[in-house]
Amino acid sequence: MGFPRAERVKLDFTKELFNTIVAELKQYEKVTEDDEKADVTRLINNIAKYTYFDTDTDGTEYAIMRLFSTEASRIIYMLSLVASIAVEIDTDYYSQMRAAKEE
Repeated sequence: MGFPRAERVKLDFTKELFNTIVAELKQYEKVTEDDEKADVTRLINNIAKYTYFDTDTDGTEYAIMRLFSTEASRIIYMLSLVASIAVEIDTDYYSQMRAAKEE
């Protein structure tokens, strides 16, 4: 008998919302320590690895994160913790990650 497989989840975000989410996760990464910090770092790396980027016919750029349900749950948990922290979005993570995938 094998391990049960986790369900995959697709989370769709506009470019602006994607940048906000990644900035908030990176802020959370800065204020955590030890195992929690490692979990956040791993999640951010998985987002960079498993997200794909595209543009609608009307020119709207979007990102689709393909994650396991446990990772999606972790994102919700982490974002709820940083929701009260003022996060400045000074980096275009969308463009950085999209460019890295197109290389």
